[in-house]
Amino acid sequence: MSLVAECLATVTGLWPGKSEPSERDRIAADGMVDRWRSKLTKWLRHPDEVAPFDWPDPPDESDLREKILRPIMPDEEERLIAFCGDHDLGREYVAVLQAGRDQLNTRLPKIPVPNMSGELFPISDEDLANVWNMTRMLDDSGALLDEILAYSVTVDMVDVWKLVYPELSAAVVKILEGDGVTDYGLLVDLHADGKRLSWQQEDVIKMLIGRKRDEVPAEKEEQKQEQNPTPKTGTTNAIEHATKGDFRP
Repeated sequence: MSLVAECLATVTGLWPGKSEPSERDRIAADGMVDRWRSKLTKWLRHPDEVAPFDWPDPPDESDLREKILRPIMPDEEERLIAFCGDHDLGREYVAVLQAGRDQLNTRLPKIPVPNMSGELFPISDEDLANVWNMTRMLDDSGALLDEILAYSVTVDMVDVWKLVYPELSAAVVKILEGDGVTDYGLLVDLHADGKRLSWQQEDVIKMLIGRKRDEVPAEKEEQKQEQNPTPKTGTTNAIEHATKGDFRP
């Protein structure tokens, strides 16, 4: 997959409308990496600014199941490729959409009713919420960022997002870690300014970069000598948000 195709899919969602991707979608996709950089920069610098959000209720189970299992028909594929304006990009874009639907399909419980051909048992409320969370992560470009900024993100959310958007995920890791040559990343800049991650931020970073908490990149070597004393990190609001149960998973 290409980064451009993945960013476009995050903007249009896995079930694009009849006129998407539009020119506005393409512009939004072009700015997707910059949007992540801007949001993560603010979040790293201001760990106490928890941004809770209204979790959307899951749709009816049958509606969600039908949506996830709906195949991309040949005429729809042709239309989407044509809207992309580039055949190769269009095929990559459709492949991302299909990969997202396939991932959701594997996470959708399917327990057949004995002696009832084609009939399935209803899934539990917990399973429905889990599948709905995965759907939101893949179908809404801002969903994962919302969860990160609210400190409510989970490993499952990040993992499914990484599987469907590997190039975008790699771009986010590069934003955080840099390339070690021309860009040292947000984490190194943070350390160079004498700031430290809160423990909640460290847990989120671990999910995003797949690195243990004690392996978060240190400051640039030449900056170590003049590093400011470590300030105390206030995390009261984040702790309250994580423990008082004001957010439904």
